[in-house]
Amino acid sequence: MNTNNLIAKYQHYGNEGCLVLSVTLSTYIKSPTYAHSDRMRHMWDQHFIRRVRRYLPWRAHIDHDWIVEMSPDGYFHYHGFIAVDRLYRARIWRDGRLNPRKRPVLAA
Repeated sequence: MNTNNLIAKYQHYGNEGCLVLSVTLSTYIKSPTYAHSDRMRHMWDQHFIRRVRRYLPWRAHIDHDWIVEMSPDGYFHYHGFIAVDRLYRARIWRDGRLNPRKRPVLAA
């Protein structure tokens, strides 16, 4: 998905009242082959999205996407969006910041 479509998709979620989070996962990876591999998709899905899902009921709708970009230093970074159903937004985001009870796990 290209960047413009990705932004439009998550703006729509925001307009619907969903919690939309922008996330950057920085790495020291310089290999384009490794950066675009299934291993990195696994890292995103299993090591990050799984943390978010841990605080939501199984029926809660969550959508997420990411793109890979290379920094000026030559390292690959993953920029993503997460949309969480508005019914469960307070479990993740409260008073304009990460829910303090979830912060240690989600901010890692």
